Amino acid sequence: MELFRERELRETLEKQLAMEQKNRAIIQKRLKKEKKAKRKLQEALEYESKRREQVEQSLKQPSPSDSMRSLNGQKLHRETQS
Repeated sequence: MELFRERELRETLEKQLAMEQKNRAIIQKRLKKEKKAKRKLQEALEYESKRREQVEQSLKQPSPSDSMRSLNGQKLHRETQS
């Protein structure tokens, strides 16, 4: 009788262990996927930040055509005042 109870207990514990290992594997896969997704989002964020910074810098710097327009506007303004 004692041997039968020990066998049942052992089988129960083995089943619990198998379930815990299965759950652990599932959680590890999920964690791996989440880390990958986080890394991709971080890379996309960095790319967009750099892109935005470049656009902002290019908007801050006047282009040669802008300076020509500015000069032409000043000349036109002077000519109309004369």
